[in-house]
Amino acid sequence: MKVHMSYEVKQRLDLYTQLAHGEISGLGRVIVDKGALYVTEIFLLEQDSTGATTDLKPDAVAEFLMERITKDEHPEQIKLWWHSHADMNVFWSGTDTETAGKFGNGWMLSLVVNKKGAYKGRLDVYDPVYLVVDAIELQVAYPELSPALKKLIEEEVQAKVTNRFQSSIGFQPGGGTYMGGGVYVNGVRQPDNFQTIPKDRTARSSEGYWEKGTDGNTRWIWYTPEERKAKEAAQEEEEEEGYSWRNRVGLS
Repeated sequence: MKVHMSYEVKQRLDLYTQLAHGEISGLGRVIVDKGALYVTEIFLLEQDSTGATTDLKPDAVAEFLMERITKDEHPEQIKLWWHSHADMNVFWSGTDTETAGKFGNGWMLSLVVNKKGAYKGRLDVYDPVYLVVDAIELQVAYPELSPALKKLIEEEVQAKVTNRFQSSIGFQPGGGTYMGGGVYVNGVRQPDNFQTIPKDRTARSSEGYWEKGTDGNTRWIWYTPEERKAKEAAQEEEEEEGYSWRNRVGLS
């Protein structure tokens, strides 16, 4: 079973817990929608607290509920009791279990949290029979990205970011077929501005070599079938003489 909570509510709950010197507690609003529980608000009430206890003042609770009634804010939706364990682990103490079991208003959701961000949830159902559902998962819902914010960010990226990248795919020299190699700025291929480095100074493999442009960019050049055949023939000849082409160019 999952309990859903908005990001803002979760932040408020964490801040209450972090800023309190000892334990702290309060109430919250829970809405039921299609069988799921949603915590939409949490409230901090006057209380007496120590490093290991927290007690809501009865008069503060009564005043809080009366205010909900006066403002027609659905007091029947106050279905969350939350409290912290400060720096201790999260668990249900004997006092916690006794408190959670005596609300008696149909059902009640309880949360215990600590300063490390750990939490534990339970649901107590009082009618028609008493039932406890423990270890409830808390799921935080982040707000959706608004179209206005998305448009603003897109415009800012387009105005401030110039995208420069080079395709890792080259072309067949002599064949005239462009394979996607080249420099791109904001998605537009730029004119070629390359100078071929002499082959004895170019990093090569059995498939081709790298070519460096005057702007410092490099691109991959595939060997043509004729170049590959000639290279393989030369390599066989060199190996017969006791050394390999790969050793000569520093690739092995």
